[in-house]
Amino acid sequence: MTRLTVPLFAAKRPLKKFTNYLPKHPYKILLPPVLKNNVQNVVLSDPQGKQCLGPMSELMQCWKNNDFAVDKCVKENNVLQDCMKKAAIEDQKIKEKIATGKEKVLGRYNNAAVNKMLRKFPQPPHSIKPK
Repeated sequence: MTRLTVPLFAAKRPLKKFTNYLPKHPYKILLPPVLKNNVQNVVLSDPQGKQCLGPMSELMQCWKNNDFAVDKCVKENNVLQDCMKKAAIEDQKIKEKIATGKEKVLGRYNNAAVNKMLRKFPQPPHSIKPK
């Protein structure tokens, strides 16, 4: 004999809606997704990056090969000192350019120039309200 209880009572239960398409974790907007009308003033400490790594590694390799005898690596030490002097002069020139703020430095505008442009062209008002 067949069981009719499952098909008969299935019609009395309400149908479950398909809920897999509903978002489980809706995105909450904490801040409006718009740009500010200014940028922070940050001074670049080392604008061109690490310049004398090659001569420094050669000096350390010389020290390692000669059991850290300083008198045997005078040539490498002089090369490193010359590189450090050149890098200090270049960094000083770049910092002077940044201080004047009239031109790009290393392919970037400085913060004062960017703030001046943003004052001329401010961001439009937005209607997004954070929750």
